[in-house]
Amino acid sequence: MAADEEASGEVEAETNRIIPIYCSHALNERDFGALQGMHSKEQRRRFHLADLEHWRTAWDAKFPDGESSKDVYGRVEKFFEKHIRRQLDLGNNVMIVAHGFVQRCLMKLLSGMSDEDWVEHMKLESSPDPAKKRASKLLAKNAVPVIFSYSKGASQDDGAAVVRIECVSRMLGRVTRARAGRANARSQHDCGAPHRALCRRRQGRRPRGRRPISQDGCKALDGHQGGAAQGETVTNDDVH
Repeated sequence: MAADEEASGEVEAETNRIIPIYCSHALNERDFGALQGMHSKEQRRRFHLADLEHWRTAWDAKFPDGESSKDVYGRVEKFFEKHIRRQLDLGNNVMIVAHGFVQRCLMKLLSGMSDEDWVEHMKLESSPDPAKKRASKLLAKNAVPVIFSYSKGASQDDGAAVVRIECVSRMLGRVTRARAGRANARSQHDCGAPHRALCRRRQGRRPRGRRPISQDGCKALDGHQGGAAQGETVTNDDVH
């Protein structure tokens, strides 16, 4: 009996090291309605460019038959208050993986941004000028995390409850460049090609790819099965 209890304790200890994953439709990307899945060229052919920009940057403007940024914010805020804040109050770290507009709504929520500031920063985010784009507080780069530090019991009004760590992108940029340099150096011994994948192609071998993420162990919230990225229609980058 004692041996069984000891073995059970070891299994439980192993299980406790597994990071729980929760999935919810509340974190699905913004519904682009009639524009969902439509190529950017087709969008510009069917709609005025000014309307496309307005639907994207305005706070409460809906895409035709779709959602507004305000709609997305409403469901994201409810999910945050119901599921995430209590984890932060317990001292746990939380990582949220989502699409662009969901990330921007979380940034607005955590920074206490006004609706008017949302519009201004969305215009900066859409600017072709790289300097203006970097100045946007709603810039959501692909695969680049934005980290916030949370303090339980602090007031959101004085800016102490959540503090954004601005240097994450720059830190990751340095790490990425350093890793690329090391990978470059390792690949030179094969055939002198600058990239390992290119070298493998020249040798007639298929480049190694990433394994798809399994959804089998994904826990669903609010009775929704599957992850936020599962079952969604992919839209073009211009809309995102």
